[in-house]
Amino acid sequence: MCAVRSQNQAVLQASPRRAGAGTGVRLQNCRVAGVVNPNVLKAVGEVLGARNVTPASEEPMGDAVARALHVSDAQAERWLEALSQGCTADEANARAGIVPTPDNESILTAVARALGSMIGNLNR
Repeated sequence: MCAVRSQNQAVLQASPRRAGAGTGVRLQNCRVAGVVNPNVLKAVGEVLGARNVTPASEEPMGDAVARALHVSDAQAERWLEALSQGCTADEANARAGIVPTPDNESILTAVARALGSMIGNLNR
């Protein structure tokens, strides 16, 4: 598991009233597999939107991320989950098996910066 940074924990921890409410999923310590944090989705969505990558009608965000990063859908989902659990960008890449290439490196860097900026703004 990725180490959750204490300063980021409150930011990345999903509210039980939002994600997982009524599903029997307990959200503690940002370590719930399968739950992608809305803040992470927002940051990733903004980066993809700035690069004119938008999900097709009814396409899951993971599929759009997979297209943008030139990786499999499963890798994209693992990457989003790792980011939601508080992993650094490098840890998330390693967990998902994503290797930075000239095709995806700028997006990976932009997402890392967007998440860092978001966390910094929320911690103020």
